[in-house]
Amino acid sequence: MTRTRNRDGGMNQLWARYVDKRYGSIMRALRFRLALSRAALWLEILARRFWPLWTLTLFSYAFVAFDGLNLVSPNVGRGLVLSVLLGGVACLFIGLRGLKPPNRSAAIDRLDGGSGPLASLRDQSAAGTEDALTRALWEQHQTQMAARAVQLLPAPPDLRLASFDRYGLRLMALVSATVAVFFAPSGGLTSVKNAISLPVLGGGVEASIEAWATPPSYTGKPQIYLGEVADGVILNLPVGTQIVMQVYGGSDDVTLIESISEVGSVFSGDKTTVRNASVTVTQSGDLEVLDGTTVLDSWRIIAADDRGPNVIVIEAFGQTTSGALRLPFKATDDYGIVAGTAQITSDLVHVDRRFGLAPEPVARAPLIASLPLPFRGATDDISEVLIEDFSKDIWVGMPVTITLNVRDAAGQIGEVQTFGTLPGKRFYVPLAAAFAEQRRDLLWSPENDKRVLQVLKAVTNMPSDLALSSGSYLKFARPFGGMKG
Repeated sequence: MTRTRNRDGGMNQLWARYVDKRYGSIMRALRFRLALSRAALWLEILARRFWPLWTLTLFSYAFVAFDGLNLVSPNVGRGLVLSVLLGGVACLFIGLRGLKPPNRSAAIDRLDGGSGPLASLRDQSAAGTEDALTRALWEQHQTQMAARAVQLLPAPPDLRLASFDRYGLRLMALVSATVAVFFAPSGGLTSVKNAISLPVLGGGVEASIEAWATPPSYTGKPQIYLGEVADGVILNLPVGTQIVMQVYGGSDDVTLIESISEVGSVFSGDKTTVRNASVTVTQSGDLEVLDGTTVLDSWRIIAADDRGPNVIVIEAFGQTTSGALRLPFKATDDYGIVAGTAQITSDLVHVDRRFGLAPEPVARAPLIASLPLPFRGATDDISEVLIEDFSKDIWVGMPVTITLNVRDAAGQIGEVQTFGTLPGKRFYVPLAAAFAEQRRDLLWSPENDKRVLQVLKAVTNMPSDLALSSGSYLKFARPFGGMKG
């Protein structure tokens, strides 16, 4: 009996060593997935413990990027900066307190998931392995668990924070920071340094200045932070550019000397607050800010005039196959065309005033058509073709004057005139041309009513000779009381 127990004990030790060796081999094969599982645990811990910290950071960045500190006094701005710093330290301390880094066992449990093949590989048979049949069944079970273990995949990190952040502050902070990255003006972050450097009582501090130049929106030119302009550089700015300056600290004798506007500007406020001044560029000149006799900053500016738009007719206007007006044109402007129209009026001087055109015409408003402009891209140099159907107008086939005018964003107008005959539909049937001519004469002047009636009666006197259908004939005969042929 003793010999049998010793033999079974030896088998158990061999089996245990075999299990340990197989388990170690599997764990080596899964080491990369274990690393991913541990990284997922780290992400979850960092997201849940430190979301207040990065939320506060993103909100602060957006506020500062949009010059939020310049909307308050320097003392208030300094208090806000210090409050945010203290809040950040508190959030960091709370996040670090009780932080337990995920160990290897936690990574194994995370990778093992709910199926538990890794845990099964470390289990021992409750019935023992002394019996050959029991040991064979247990080995089969362990082999199946080993096959499932090598197929384990790391679960992605659970970064849902709705239960921690019920009001969605982290999402609002992310949106605010994203908007600030793309749309915030340059130079906004420099206000943090100025806010920290100012003393609580706001006295005895060397003056500092910030300035921005904002061209008119229609020019499409970006805002310029003047603090980044090198000394001696001449600024070329469009007329209408708004220059905003802010001075922090300094003495009571902060002055503004400028020759770029028609109205002299001065600073408002005092040294305990932010001093502001705004100048609109109307002419070339110099801009200088002094603190006593000390020059805080200066710029030389050349005012670029907004030239009016120009439009030309590329070729004489003609007509399309359908009878519509076709007029190629070209328009240019230094910042872009925003609108354009074509105005058509009758050229009475060159009208053949005979027959139905002999009476004085009824006064009529000009024909108006909008000029086509590009849907996308620049509009500072455009070449387009105006195509408009005026074939139903009474001026068709008569001399007209076409005036093209274009307008830029500043309201300046450029125009050009061209002359010719207004195109319309072509009539290859003489009878149709005659009817169209009588319609024109009737609209030309009410004095033509009797003449038009006589002409139409004469034309339709013998409908059988005209090869008109009864329907077509009645359209013309009904207005005359039912003529008989």
